[in-house]
Amino acid sequence: MKVYPNDQNILKRAIKEENETMEKTKPVGRTLRLLTGSGLIFYVAPIYFRTDLNFNLASLGIVVGLILLYIVVHYVVSRYLPNINQWFGALVALIPVSIVFILGMPGNSIFGRGEGAIAAMTFVGVSLIIDFIRADSGCEVMAIPGLLAKNRTHLACATLTPIDMLETKLTEKFSSKSQNDVSS
Repeated sequence: MKVYPNDQNILKRAIKEENETMEKTKPVGRTLRLLTGSGLIFYVAPIYFRTDLNFNLASLGIVVGLILLYIVVHYVVSRYLPNINQWFGALVALIPVSIVFILGMPGNSIFGRGEGAIAAMTFVGVSLIIDFIRADSGCEVMAIPGLLAKNRTHLACATLTPIDMLETKLTEKFSSKSQNDVSS
């Protein structure tokens, strides 16, 4: 498939419009992202200080690998799968980090000392803090690639998007109720 310069401009405009129309996270969703991300970081930070250099390098190498993998996922979703269902896409996006976490538990076959589990928690913790800072309502594992690419994907956050949706509905309900009270 040959891409013409005008196609690039159309794609850039579409991504920009999508990012502008995507809703920012409300205060409760942002706070939950901050608390969860901080909790994960506070849990794994002492482990990095107690373990040897090989463990730390392996864990950080896995984090870098996850970042690179999710940059590719972000590119594919943004460029080739813009119409993918946000929930299905989030499920598919969570599979790699889940596999790294499960296979990376202490005593498992791939990372016998727990490097994978610590790396997965580090990656998700940092991603959630980035989501908090950017007020992103999307998929937590796509936060770092979105930051680097300066855009967001439309994928949902499997655990926090339902809370965001509830908060949005309640905010709209209370704001419309208060507007009705003021106009009466």
